[in-house]
Amino acid sequence: MKKITLLFLLLMSVSVFLNAQVTESTAYMSQGTFNALTIELPEGSEKDAPKEWVRFFKKYGKTKKNRKTEEYLTDNAKILGLSNNSVDVYTKFSGSTMTVWFDLGGAYLS
Repeated sequence: MKKITLLFLLLMSVSVFLNAQVTESTAYMSQGTFNALTIELPEGSEKDAPKEWVRFFKKYGKTKKNRKTEEYLTDNAKILGLSNNSVDVYTKFSGSTMTVWFDLGGAYLS
């Protein structure tokens, strides 16, 4: 419960700034279909959202874009309160939608 609360607060801070709506679902990504958080971004441009995400997530680890899959990966992110271990965070932008997967090392955050 503590993990979900921290993650919810993290994503809500982004969503309050952008007036976004966060939903939980399963979504397809390069590794398969897993639990994900989807955020509708009604404001801002499609070019600005990925830049802001990389800048925002810099404090947790280095984020790189995989041009082949069009996904951003923060490998071995250190997110205290979410996990004592490092977390791989996959992010994909499609139009005004941002989808984020948190790989906890064999299981995805739900």
